[in-house]
Amino acid sequence: MNILVVDDEIYARKALIKQVTELLGSRPCELYEAQDAETARLLLSRIPFDLVLTDICMPGQTGLDLVEYMVSNQMAAQAVLVSGYAEFDYAKRAMELGVREYLLKPIEQEKLRRIVTDAVNRSEQARDENLTQNLKRLVRGDTTAELPFAAAAYRLVLLQASKDITPSLYRSICTECRGKGLRLAYAVDPLNATRIILLLDDEQSPLDFLGTRLANLHLIAGASLPFQDASGAAEAFRQAQSAIGGCIANAFCRLFVYQEPRKLMFTENELALFSEYLEKNTARARTYKEKLLERLVLDGSEYWNIDFLYGKLATAIQMCAYSHTGRLVTMRSLGSFESVYEIDLYLNERIEELNQPDQKDGCSMQDVVDYLNENYFDFISLDALAREKYFMNPRYFGKLFKDYTGCTFSQYLTQIRMEHARDYLAKENYTVSQVAYMCGYNSVSYFIQTFKKVYGETPKQFEKTDFCDI
Repeated sequence: MNILVVDDEIYARKALIKQVTELLGSRPCELYEAQDAETARLLLSRIPFDLVLTDICMPGQTGLDLVEYMVSNQMAAQAVLVSGYAEFDYAKRAMELGVREYLLKPIEQEKLRRIVTDAVNRSEQARDENLTQNLKRLVRGDTTAELPFAAAAYRLVLLQASKDITPSLYRSICTECRGKGLRLAYAVDPLNATRIILLLDDEQSPLDFLGTRLANLHLIAGASLPFQDASGAAEAFRQAQSAIGGCIANAFCRLFVYQEPRKLMFTENELALFSEYLEKNTARARTYKEKLLERLVLDGSEYWNIDFLYGKLATAIQMCAYSHTGRLVTMRSLGSFESVYEIDLYLNERIEELNQPDQKDGCSMQDVVDYLNENYFDFISLDALAREKYFMNPRYFGKLFKDYTGCTFSQYLTQIRMEHARDYLAKENYTVSQVAYMCGYNSVSYFIQTFKKVYGETPKQFEKTDFCDI
């Protein structure tokens, strides 16, 4: 976090910096100082501060002028006024500017401790939220997202529960990893709330520790191969998802590292037959599917063959169900199974449901629209939604969506986000950067460009518009 101390008296400034430094202890923080409001404004224009402690009475512009500058520019930093005088006019003007804290000299250590602690907590919360958003964007293929720390290489790990696991357990594992000196960030996969995403730098020790930690838990983990930059994160996510399927081939292991497939047991022609049988004779399709799964067991196949086969079978069932009923079938992820036999029973149930006109466990394209309306603030891509949630070809899924809504997936999602952005700007006291974040945009400049394209004016211009009810 970043803290700025502003005071024209050098001894008072240095004394306050010393107090703050002692209160911070070992917490990572950058402390800056300025001898006047003009210098402080220059620093504020270049550095994102979390806390600004400023004296009121200074030559030239006062501390109140500095706070007014911060308010007019919608800066997120908390402003705290410091003064040797308890004058009512100062306090009144401070309250009008939204300043919640007013410190009188000599400063009480306990009150300053509370202010600094609150600033640290808010900074850490904002950092975690930013990491979460960046990770979601990384794994969905957004190469503009920032990696949370510098490293020679990275490794993506997905944790998945085979039984109900409390979120606090996930957090405790991450805390323990950090306690071992491992650098990581984590987030919930927006398409599967039971999965946590960890980003680890490329060393063996994090994987060894994680494997030991998961030994007696109902958790399994899939780890990707190392990748160098943001452009490799989407592929790493796919690798980690695929690796989780290793639990079916080896039920005694808890951590599976992705390996490049050496051979695939099935050809596209073989799998195309399954789709044909589904269309004409579901009983024959079920028998053919069982033979494919039997080959997996007899040959002792590695997990990538299981992942490949299950993905193809699930996609065929989904496409067949939609073509006959106009509804999307909910399909379980591969990592939720414990054996090939369990997969066989599950797919049999799904095939049987194809003959039933009223599918209780299905959803319509309206459910997809509802999902977007409820999760517009997440990084959502058509490809990820189609492949991971509905096991459908993204191009075909996009066509179905456009037929239903009259606009493309991207256009519809942008429309939802812009409507929410307009409401936030018109009704709430949020900064432009906060609104961009809340509407699913990682880049503020891109958010501003999109807003202007849709409404013909920038968010700042929109905020200054006078509204009245007619």
